[in-house]
Amino acid sequence: MKNNTVSNAKEHGIILSQSNCGGMEKNKIKAIGKNGITVSSSGLSVLRQNTITETSMRGIQISSLRTSAVVSKNVVNHSGDHGIHISGSVKTEVSSNKVSDVKGRGINLGEGCKKSEIIENRVSDTRQQGISSFKVAYVVIKGNTVSKTRKEGISAGCAKKYLKISKNRVAEAKGSGINVWTVKKA
Repeated sequence: MKNNTVSNAKEHGIILSQSNCGGMEKNKIKAIGKNGITVSSSGLSVLRQNTITETSMRGIQISSLRTSAVVSKNVVNHSGDHGIHISGSVKTEVSSNKVSDVKGRGINLGEGCKKSEIIENRVSDTRQQGISSFKVAYVVIKGNTVSKTRKEGISAGCAKKYLKISKNRVAEAKGSGINVWTVKKA
């Protein structure tokens, strides 16, 4: 799915549900009533160079991927909730995205994610955390630039499994710069 323009949709911009798609690239999505891009229970290997603006809910919503995926070089701004939200997926790389002016978290890894990397993203102007992971096993958060968050710059609630946070830059966080705590299970 490549080079599509979707605007002024009352529901989602693009939905991929229970199907396989090699990738979504270079799509432009604007003024959407719900999520800009929604991928659920599908095989998607690449989500790259999409521009998503003015969504009422999430810019990119990914859940229960059947394959590993790369979410890279996307621009997400003016989202009514999280910029990029991923849950229940394994081996997901979130890299080199630009996320700004979102009412939720900039990049959020939710429960059930495993072996994920959040690397070299630029996140700014969030009403919650810039980057957040919760109950995620084996996550790397590296080389990100996070600024102007109303809560923590980077927040990670993890089980006693691998977590690596390094070489990030956090500025102007109204909460802690980096907050890590232990939860019982990931």
